[in-house]
Amino acid sequence: MRPSRTPPGRAHPRRARTNWTLSTLAAELQAQGLTSKPTPRRPAKPVSTKTLHKILTNPYYQGTVTFRGITYNGTHTPLVDAETWLKVQTELDAKNARGDKPRK
Repeated sequence: MRPSRTPPGRAHPRRARTNWTLSTLAAELQAQGLTSKPTPRRPAKPVSTKTLHKILTNPYYQGTVTFRGITYNGTHTPLVDAETWLKVQTELDAKNARGDKPRK
């Protein structure tokens, strides 16, 4: 994923806000111009809520790699520290708890 109009590292100016939902975050990122990487077969498109969830729950971004069911520390530089990644996981788990979803 690469922002088309936003410099890398600038996609989350209000990341301290705690009342984000995946839908509102995806809409904010779309408004800032974040798109998927285009390929020869597929043009760039806005990041979907499903894709955003996959990104936020992928432990690779906090520096670990899972191979054949075993988790290893990666040799790559983490994009986010482990504490922040765990906070995001806690928030996602809390919002996905049964009965906590707002009804339309």
